[in-house]
Amino acid sequence: MTRWIPTKKEKYGVVIYNYDASGEQELCLQVGDTVHILEKFEGERA
Repeated sequence: MTRWIPTKKEKYGVVIYNYDASGEQELCLQVGDTVHILEKFEGERA
């Protein structure tokens, strides 16, 4: 089973590649942006 679960500690990351959103629910990210990580993926990757 795959699912997203809340993180137990506050986590942040720094973007290392630019990303252009291709969908309505996606964000555009630029190198150096800081993101607050709220959930992590638990399960197998396709």
